[in-house]
Amino acid sequence: MLNILKSVRLNQKNIEEVIAAFLFKNFFNENVRKTGHFRQWLQIPMNYARIMEIPLTMLLLDAKKEERILDISSPKLLALYYSLSGYTSVVAADMEDYFINDFEIFKKYSGLNIELKVFDTTKLIPYPENYFDKIFSISVLEHIPYDGDTEALKQILRVLKPSGTAVITLPAFSNYIEEWISSKSFYWKSVTNANGAVFYQRRYDLESIHSRLSVNGGKIDKILFVAERPIKQPGLNPEGRMLHNSYYIDHVIFSKYLKKFQKFQIPLSAYFAENYVSHKCHYITDDHSDVNIRQAVIKIKKDW
Repeated sequence: MLNILKSVRLNQKNIEEVIAAFLFKNFFNENVRKTGHFRQWLQIPMNYARIMEIPLTMLLLDAKKEERILDISSPKLLALYYSLSGYTSVVAADMEDYFINDFEIFKKYSGLNIELKVFDTTKLIPYPENYFDKIFSISVLEHIPYDGDTEALKQILRVLKPSGTAVITLPAFSNYIEEWISSKSFYWKSVTNANGAVFYQRRYDLESIHSRLSVNGGKIDKILFVAERPIKQPGLNPEGRMLHNSYYIDHVIFSKYLKKFQKFQIPLSAYFAENYVSHKCHYITDDHSDVNIRQAVIKIKKDW
């Protein structure tokens, strides 16, 4: 796993360099600088939970510049990276339109070449069968209630070319957990149970990965887990969310003081704080029983 970790850290560095160039090139472009995505990326382009997840997705996807790529993700950073790096056929999509205005501004004022779509992946991806070479979904399928993750994967495989690759990331743990929280504090549609709790996400173990993502026409090719040496042992907070290192960054003294620079609006100060913890704590494993696993990154190949 050390070679994989080195490759992931190299991908992380490449993403950082491309995104940093985009940020600083457009820092004095008022139209771009005022967008929500730009302000967020200026502080944390990849938050702690994504620092390994995004570059590991990039590694398993192994996309080529001439390929058709579909991004069905919550964080749009990897789609931005591909578009800025000369990939010519990138589509960024979600079921909500929160990203459209910002990316239209990026297209207009920074020359970004990317197609933008809004659709419900569980019902219909509005492209013909066998259209995309590569598809990735970061931090989406776990939030879709009921059997939405399975239905979404069916659509993903429908529009994926034979022998094409899909990479799906999901929250993970050594046993299956559903997080139902006391109040809705997120932007996507969900459901409420009889007790009034709102469905937030699933946290998958190996068995649920296979049972929920085993779909006709596709085969799970590889499963890797992002794990962390815990700052504090994980548990559920009173609202129902699982607490892990993302919630405990301030317990690392160096990061705690580094994050204080946020109040002076120093670019990337918050990212440096979380990246420091990532380098101390994150590792990659294929051991599904490891109690420290937090994300699963799953490579799926479509049958011929």
